[in-house]
Amino acid sequence: MRPGQYAKEKRNLRKQKGKGITTFPSKRKGQRESILTESPLEADFCYHLEYDPDVLSYEAQPLGFYYLFEGKVCLYTPDFLVNYISEPKYYEIKYKKYSETKTFSKARFDAIKKQAQSLGIPITMITEEFIYQQPKFTNLQVLHQYEYIDQIPTTFINHIYTALSLGEDRISNLIDGEYQGIQLCYVYQMIANGMLKTDIDAPLSINSVVSRVK
Repeated sequence: MRPGQYAKEKRNLRKQKGKGITTFPSKRKGQRESILTESPLEADFCYHLEYDPDVLSYEAQPLGFYYLFEGKVCLYTPDFLVNYISEPKYYEIKYKKYSETKTFSKARFDAIKKQAQSLGIPITMITEEFIYQQPKFTNLQVLHQYEYIDQIPTTFINHIYTALSLGEDRISNLIDGEYQGIQLCYVYQMIANGMLKTDIDAPLSINSVVSRVK
């Protein structure tokens, strides 16, 4: 095998034993399927990918590639391949304490990054410090619970859009406004489905400010 050459097939996590294989139920449009990841940390990273408006699609354990390290050709499989609107990116997911070890040194990861760059797909390492940022991570979990639970009646979608026709407003004002029957779950579901937007880095509550997605 040569550096830069792709593996012949993807890894099959279903055959892996003795590892923390975790399933994440993706609900992205066009991708609704169970994502198999190699650890709970990787599964939790999926929450960020699910609700990033710049993400077109993503896959865990994509096709690996060969790279050169200390005179040897080695095989590496990224944890994720994410297709953004602007470009594709690879991600390596690790707990910070394992981000640099004897078997996965900085020098090795630098070699992997160099090879990935030559393939036209940059790679970034993500740790729990990014994944579990609060209140964002809790917000993403909440939205995931509300997505596609029940179909929102078209009448209430139109009422919410009309109420927001002049700009943003608090969720509490929508619920207590002139259009009766608007519920918190409807608003959360519309945020989860990309129909409304809010500041996901602020605590998500009835006092959150929302607006229409243009």
